[in-house]
Amino acid sequence: MTDDSYSSRVSKSNADESIPCDATRSYATFDDLAKYATDGIGSSCTNFYVLSVLGIMLNNSYTRYNDANNG
Repeated sequence: MTDDSYSSRVSKSNADESIPCDATRSYATFDDLAKYATDGIGSSCTNFYVLSVLGIMLNNSYTRYNDANNG
């Protein structure tokens, strides 16, 4: 895709279909994601959401590390 909407969604393209992922959805933990993954999110979108969960986990760890260092 080359249009501006690419930044607000991710899609998996096959010869006959495009499966957009809702970039506004967010999951804080893998458990949250697992609850909704069985509702038909699709594997390509699940991969997108896994990256979001990993980013949240990294930010939380970084915050706790800084808090520990600052006393």
